[in-house]
Amino acid sequence: MRSRQEVQSQMTTVTHPRPPSVERVLAGARPQLDPAWQREAIVEIARGVVADERDRLAADPEAAPREVSDLASELLARLSSLADPVGAGLVPTINASGVILHTNLGRAPWPRAATAHGRDSCEGSRRTH
Repeated sequence: MRSRQEVQSQMTTVTHPRPPSVERVLAGARPQLDPAWQREAIVEIARGVVADERDRLAADPEAAPREVSDLASELLARLSSLADPVGAGLVPTINASGVILHTNLGRAPWPRAATAHGRDSCEGSRRTH
């Protein structure tokens, strides 16, 4: 039977570069964080930034971890994209489902002129947004 030291000496330790902790990324971004933002949301997004960095490092063992300041900037960029609804891909809409459902307009036949006008109106609004 081999001794514990013999087993440990034969084991090779493989170390992979690790990204900084979520707390270090948060600390790097903290001076620029808006106090109105919810901490839970900020932490969740920071976890995503660190997870993406971990995946990048796992995909390329030769890659060096990015600096905390770079990851903090990435966190701030993701937060600002959420703060700007248009930048996040959201567009203004009108919710008329209640009107259609509760007035039976969804079941009523529409004259051809009305459907053509509605279609033209919708196409025009897409061009302006």
